[in-house]
Amino acid sequence: MTESRDLMGKKNEETMTPIMVRDDLALMLHELESVNELFSYYKSMIDTEPTVDDETGVTTLKKLQS
Repeated sequence: MTESRDLMGKKNEETMTPIMVRDDLALMLHELESVNELFSYYKSMIDTEPTVDDETGVTTLKKLQS
């Protein structure tokens, strides 16, 4: 069993097993993918301009020319 310490130098009673590390990495990857999806969504919103059809009142998003 390996000894682990926190940032203050205190011994941690619980050690990280390979399974725990793998689970933590999987969780971080999932969170990163979620953040990437949110970023892509908001970037697409920035790259568009809302337009309202006068006849129907429907708002659509028109992609801006770059």
